[in-house]
Order: sequence, then C-alpha cells, then structure tokens
Amino acid sequence: MNFEKNLRIFFTLENDLSCLILFPIYLQHFGSEEAFYWF
Repeated sequence: MNFEKNLRIFFTLENDLSCLILFPIYLQHFGSEEAFYWF
C-alpha cells in the first residue's frame, strides 16, 4: 500500500518535470497559444 503510494507520487513528479522540460521546447516550435493548448 505504501509502496504503491510512493510510486504514484514518483510518477506524478516525473510527469511534472517532463512538462517543465518540454514546455519551452513547445514554446519554441509552436506559438505560445498552441503550446498552451497542448498543456
């Protein structure tokens, strides 16, 4: 139970980090409006 909870927290953090990393790339390749549409 605790292990599952930790896994969920880890994957949530990982997703947030990947969003932070990918967001500037989306901003560069697409307009800001399109980038915000994806997120």
